[in-house]
Amino acid sequence: MKKMTLGILTVLALTAWGTEYKIAVSGLANKYEKLAAEELKLFLEQITPDKYTIVTENQVGGNGIVYLGQTEFAAKNGITFNKLAREELVLKSIDGNLVISGGRPVGTLYGVYELLERLGVYFLNYDVTVLPAIKSLKLEGYDLTKKPSISNRVVYDSVSLWLMRRACPMKYAKEYWRYKLRNRANGNQGRGSPWVVGEYAGIQSNVSSKVPFAHNFHHYVSPAKYFAEHPEYFSMDEKGERFCKPGNGRRPAQLCLTNPDVLRITLDFLRDMIESDRKNKSEEEWPLVYDISAMDGSRYFCLCPECEAITKVEGHSGLLLKAYINPIAETIAKEYPGLMIRTFAYSFAEKPPKTVRPVENVIIYYADLYLRADYYRPLTSEFNRNQLELFNGWKAVGARIYLWDYWNMGGPHYFSPPRIETGIDAIIEDIKLFAKSGVEGVMTEYGIDPLKPQMFFALDNYVALQLMYDVSQNPEMLIDRFMKGYYGAAAPEMRAILDSLRDGVKKHPGRQVSMSVGRWNFSTPEFLQKTWQLLEAAEAKTSGEYRARVHTEMITPLWEIIGRRNETEKLFPDFNELKRKCRELTMANLLKNEAKRPEGTKEKPTYLNQLDALLMELPCPPKFMEQRDQIMIFGAPNFTDNPRYDCPVIDDADSPTGKAVSYRKAVKLPLRLGVANRDVSTKEWGRSIIQHAPQDEKYHWYCMPRITFGSKTWMHGFNGPLRIDLSSAYRIPAGVEEPDFNVYDVWYSLKFEGPAYVKGSRKENAISIDYVVLTPPGLMPGSSPPFRPQGAIAWDDLEKTAWHVAPSWKGQTALDKNHPRTGNSCGILTEGKCRWYFRHPGQAGEKFEFQVYAKGEGELRFGAFLYQEKRYVTINDDKSHKLSDKYQLYSYHFSLPEDMQAISLVIETTGTVYFDDAAFYNRADQSYALSARPHYQMIAEDAPHLPVSFTLTHNSQPAADPKLLVSESEKEIRAVDPASGQVCRAIVQRVPAGRLAEFDAAAQKIKFPKPAKILYLGDSLTDFDRGFNHTDIADFFLNKFTSGQAEVYNYAVRGEDIQRLSQRLAGQARDRFKDRYQGMFDHQYDIAFIFLGHNDTKTHSAKNFTEPVIPLAQVKTLYQQVIDRLKKEGVKRIILMSSSSSNYDVCLANSIKSNRPRTRFGEPKHLEAFNAVLQELVKENKLEYLDVYNPTRNHPDKPGLFNPNDGVHLSVAGHQAIALEVLRYLAQKY
Repeated sequence: MKKMTLGILTVLALTAWGTEYKIAVSGLANKYEKLAAEELKLFLEQITPDKYTIVTENQVGGNGIVYLGQTEFAAKNGITFNKLAREELVLKSIDGNLVISGGRPVGTLYGVYELLERLGVYFLNYDVTVLPAIKSLKLEGYDLTKKPSISNRVVYDSVSLWLMRRACPMKYAKEYWRYKLRNRANGNQGRGSPWVVGEYAGIQSNVSSKVPFAHNFHHYVSPAKYFAEHPEYFSMDEKGERFCKPGNGRRPAQLCLTNPDVLRITLDFLRDMIESDRKNKSEEEWPLVYDISAMDGSRYFCLCPECEAITKVEGHSGLLLKAYINPIAETIAKEYPGLMIRTFAYSFAEKPPKTVRPVENVIIYYADLYLRADYYRPLTSEFNRNQLELFNGWKAVGARIYLWDYWNMGGPHYFSPPRIETGIDAIIEDIKLFAKSGVEGVMTEYGIDPLKPQMFFALDNYVALQLMYDVSQNPEMLIDRFMKGYYGAAAPEMRAILDSLRDGVKKHPGRQVSMSVGRWNFSTPEFLQKTWQLLEAAEAKTSGEYRARVHTEMITPLWEIIGRRNETEKLFPDFNELKRKCRELTMANLLKNEAKRPEGTKEKPTYLNQLDALLMELPCPPKFMEQRDQIMIFGAPNFTDNPRYDCPVIDDADSPTGKAVSYRKAVKLPLRLGVANRDVSTKEWGRSIIQHAPQDEKYHWYCMPRITFGSKTWMHGFNGPLRIDLSSAYRIPAGVEEPDFNVYDVWYSLKFEGPAYVKGSRKENAISIDYVVLTPPGLMPGSSPPFRPQGAIAWDDLEKTAWHVAPSWKGQTALDKNHPRTGNSCGILTEGKCRWYFRHPGQAGEKFEFQVYAKGEGELRFGAFLYQEKRYVTINDDKSHKLSDKYQLYSYHFSLPEDMQAISLVIETTGTVYFDDAAFYNRADQSYALSARPHYQMIAEDAPHLPVSFTLTHNSQPAADPKLLVSESEKEIRAVDPASGQVCRAIVQRVPAGRLAEFDAAAQKIKFPKPAKILYLGDSLTDFDRGFNHTDIADFFLNKFTSGQAEVYNYAVRGEDIQRLSQRLAGQARDRFKDRYQGMFDHQYDIAFIFLGHNDTKTHSAKNFTEPVIPLAQVKTLYQQVIDRLKKEGVKRIILMSSSSSNYDVCLANSIKSNRPRTRFGEPKHLEAFNAVLQELVKENKLEYLDVYNPTRNHPDKPGLFNPNDGVHLSVAGHQAIALEVLRYLAQKY
């Protein structure tokens, strides 16, 4: 069958007519039935060679007739019109004739469109209709009655407004509304103007226009008319005061809903409005719905005692219904049967009431609020759990719901920066849910972006309207139909792009909420490159209108590729060609439909500023030229142009870029700006305070240090108008990142102008920003690298917070950005003292050193507070240090007079000191070593501990006459050598006698033929809890009954996986433990245990938790490399330990409790697959395998084996369980 796509008003010219058909209509046909006849004739004459004539029913007879509307022929043949719903259609073949009929007003018209679609006529967009070529119309084989799946169907897409603003001829708006009608949409997108009002409105769209369609309380009870004399009609606040206007921290007033006069006045106003609406109009023209809904922006209705009494029991919505809406609706139902009263379930009143039920003629206009919903995923997804509960709650109270939904809306607030994405699967699944739930209607906001339209915008509209009308249709069939008809030969490429977007959205790990949609994890530079290649292939396969539609789909990908030039430019050799094409296609889209001007106001095409900004080149700021390879530059392409709120993008000759974003209203200093990150709490957002305005009216650089970036990150200010999108700096984690991954110093260039800031200035008040530059943390333009001392217990580079001055102390302290030694800031202390506090346990006799760089005037002294549980000890340095005008390193050495749990290091000055880069070190004499034997022991409860001997050595030889201080507690025995500062402890664990017997039974069986050296390689399960972890327990029992038969060497490294272990063996590790294996192979090992798994099998939200960070094939290859190296080093027996099990409930909960990028540990299927690879290696290499997975998985107290906070790390019981399995294994082998 040959198909054509034509403009809707184009008529196929035929040179010869075939059969002539009569379309017979009733003499009493309404306007929609007359339109139905015209539409049927129009399209049948385009797709067949036949001729169709419209006549009245009394002019025809016989067969071969199309009877259209509520005809006598239809009535005589059993079609009962008064039993048909308003939009219900009938298609019925009768004795060689075809009846197309239905309820009024539009059932017959819908019958025509049903027939045309069955013949292959598809209305894909307002300028695209698919017309098949068929031989002739067949009148046989029809017997269908059908009505819409959802009664009211509106996609508020703003296309008609877009046509109006570009001053397109009215014919395009008429074509647009006819396209909507042909797809059975039955709502408007505004009032009054033919640009925004369609040809037909369903019941829920047939709303009185006498008051606004929402937020209209004050039209019924006017504050201007009543407040002065009757403040009791309006809201009471927390102070017991009535108010009607916002102010003093209050939001707009509502009505006092329990006041009987408010009810009376509302009813009187409503009655007058109904009578006015009906005056001089036919019944079909009467409005059917009257909206009475709360004002916007409030937190409550009224806090008077009467209102509060209901609110406390029923909630805000219960108060609204019980006291106000239900009584109004019940009265109106008696006086005006059939009328409906609509009210909002919105904002503070969105939760359903406890026991109150809406009466029959109340419509609940429920808003699935875009500020909380993820409109890319269905309402039934885990990301919308709370929204679904609200929806189901209203269903449970029997509400008739008219749903206000949201899709991926366009415009600067919702679609900035532009993104290639799709919400089609959420659209499909939500419409199915709404139809099944029996909602009264759906109105969804899906405003088109005027400059860079959302990808597949027309597809979304078509599929949505089709499913709203008939939800039983196959969505994939609708998508294929659209692709073939809309893109022609490019359909395969366009479908491939759509499918890749659908898959990416489905796998994205976090919520995406309107106005803060984050970076899609799938949208990597490589993904953008592949998408563009498909678009170029689609372009090459098409011409004419098909190519123009492909070009429209190219616009947003071009905006995203160019907007993310920091990442993408290297992948696109001819970036300038992309920019040229972006301008060309964007302008072509703006000027189509015979537009007389680009999108924007008559005076200035404001949206074109965005295009100019996008395409401009950003020169490297001179301040950062030396670091240009390490920075990311943001400017006008990333600014939100917000003239409505006094923050436009302007031309600025003072800036090297020629552009700036400028706030044009005066604000009081200090100026507060910030960096927002949607993935973390607001407490973690970056903040900057500028206390004083430079008086030269020039740009100056400011810095916010160490800002963590997320998938949606932006610079903000002035309570919202300033918005600079920085999201493209976010890097999608792969699961093995360093701590400062996605952490930047944020530099910005800002200028103050005008008399509000600069004395005597004649310029307009303005605060302007022309650049934002991101650098690695601590990288000062032209400065030294950040301060990271080696071997320090703790350090502070004074980049985040100033040190603390206690309330009873003298002195003032702050961060200073003008005198840093490294980084962006230092501390400043004036005439007093301040302290640096942190937790670090220490034992009496331990030696420490406190270092700090300082300069200034006066002298510097040191001290410390050593904290125990309920007391502290003060120590002070006897020396004072004279300060100079250059930074010098000062230090304070001290020994602990007592044990401590935490410490405050103190500096004090008589003048002014700038200080930076402080560090705290353990300064025990490393030529000495103190050891315990046994360093661990397990004994029965209430039994005395075994003797412990401490040995002090000096340069590996026994020290002469050591003076050790030994102390005991229930859990440990400690020794310290005051002379060297060396400290040692021996752990004592007490267990039930029966448990101890299990260990003894295994240990007594182990008889090594000669003393054995045992090596452990592993991760944090073996590195953490040194002194009492499973290796220490095994060491104790291996030597308990045969002293000296085993030496255990624990070289485990926290965070280790098989990839890092392999790198460490090869000397390629770059982390802080890169030297851990130094000297490891100085010993000849009899046994080596390799105990890994949890870091290897963890998954990441970036890949929807589906793939381990190290693929299994790579695990096998890397293990083989490690095995080969151990064999080369002469290890006699290599034992691969399985991973342990996990408390997966805890792991799972940790991975879904936030929206930020995150990892998931301990998933059983990944651990088991990992263990299967180990068993393959054991078989292939003739090694040994120790299973600890099943014993820990099947343990009777499984949760008790693991850290309750993460579900993976071992508890004391967990270490004991692993050690026991090792001992039992060795008992079988020796």
